[in-house]
Amino acid sequence: MWDRNRSLWCGWVIHHPALRFYFSGDSGYSERLAEIGRRLGPFDLAALPIGAYAPRWFMQEQHMDPQQSVTLYQQLGAPRAIPMHWGVFELADESLDEPPEQLRQALQAAGVEPDGFRPIKIGAQITLPTGR
Repeated sequence: MWDRNRSLWCGWVIHHPALRFYFSGDSGYSERLAEIGRRLGPFDLAALPIGAYAPRWFMQEQHMDPQQSVTLYQQLGAPRAIPMHWGVFELADESLDEPPEQLRQALQAAGVEPDGFRPIKIGAQITLPTGR
């Protein structure tokens, strides 16, 4: 609470016998994030940001864009990711509905099957597989 600018917005990991989950937090992309997967993975599920990225010259240090989220998704090796940090509040210059379309294009460009990293509708519920 009193450590302003010493420890910024964090990610975290939950290790449970039925699920390993990585929440990346409010983060810009860095190659160092792949180390989280190497040290704490493998993950069953990851929550990765895809929004609040424009303009890049200003937002790149704070927020991943969809292409960077796809890169991290590949580096983590999680079979499933949930896109987050988009569609609710106007936090940056892109439109609220742009991040999912950019994600779709980034997945296609990377040759990644989109079913594993698909946005869910705001307010929707999903059921996760249990048991490892």
